[in-house]
Amino acid sequence: MHYYQFNIGDYHSHTNHLDPLEDLAYRRMLDWCYLNETNLPDDVDEIARLIRMRPHTDCITIVLRDFFTLTDEGYTQSRIQLEVNAYREKCAKAKKSAEARWNKKPAKTKGLGDADALQTQSEGNAKHKPLTNNHIINQKKEFIEKAWAYFWDKYPKRVDKKKARSKFELMLKNKSIETSGALINKIGFNIDRRLDTGAWLRDESHFIPSPAKYLLNELWNDEI
Repeated sequence: MHYYQFNIGDYHSHTNHLDPLEDLAYRRMLDWCYLNETNLPDDVDEIARLIRMRPHTDCITIVLRDFFTLTDEGYTQSRIQLEVNAYREKCAKAKKSAEARWNKKPAKTKGLGDADALQTQSEGNAKHKPLTNNHIINQKKEFIEKAWAYFWDKYPKRVDKKKARSKFELMLKNKSIETSGALINKIGFNIDRRLDTGAWLRDESHFIPSPAKYLLNELWNDEI
């Protein structure tokens, strides 16, 4: 998890007795558990290493005593387990929903194998007779239609379609069918990864950019 809800009032009401280093240790321990979606190790020295507080094992011991429970699987906290389980359930539902939409797609938009097919068709025609400019233009138009249908059906936030379509066509304008196909497949993989990791699911999907913004800023190149 790269995000979790933090209730400031609730936190302060339970941690007023901690000194600054104990408070720092607790926050780092929380962050580590949520980021890694797992329990803390059962070894205090190892925890100190993971949260970069090796000289302060005494502070960590106090926090463990007050806020965590030692089990066979390490130090656990019920609140963290609830949040992580809810997050995983939400991700699983989103993935299932995306897969359901994917499986309902018409065959012509189900994947960018279409790009390879169009490329093969182009090469096959070249063996029999020269391609005219009109042939090439028509093939590119056909590819863009299929690629756009693929992108629009996959993208989880469908707003401002006309603007998004304009950005999409501009993105592919000077690219070959082969290069365009590789790019669209990369974009499709990026969208799937953002949904699988939950990067776009926090705060009721508030952080999903519009498709036009995603295309304009080439967000598929950003780290998730």
